[in-house]
Amino acid sequence: MLSAKQIHVVFLGYYFAWDPERSLRVARRHGFEARAEGPRVGHYDFVNIDDDMIGVHHHPKWHKFGITRSWDTLSMEIRSGRLSREQAITMIREQGDETPWDDIRIFCEYLGI
Repeated sequence: MLSAKQIHVVFLGYYFAWDPERSLRVARRHGFEARAEGPRVGHYDFVNIDDDMIGVHHHPKWHKFGITRSWDTLSMEIRSGRLSREQAITMIREQGDETPWDDIRIFCEYLGI
């Protein structure tokens, strides 16, 4: 469909491999600070920090795919070689339920429900 309409998609990931830790180092050199309160969702304290409802976006992964945001990002850490599978499993078990109740409450208030 895109080619029929002569639309050319340019995705930055086509040219630069996404590595959250590398991006964090670059951002810190320019004054970025991670969340002091810890992660909004998942295990990174430096992504999705400016969206009060990001958990509502990520939580359906649990119902649709059987994974949480932490599983998703910890898998990236395993693939990058920064974490072993065993370490990731331990972290998932320690984290427990990731239902984003605060984000759900904010979302419902926003919708007026």
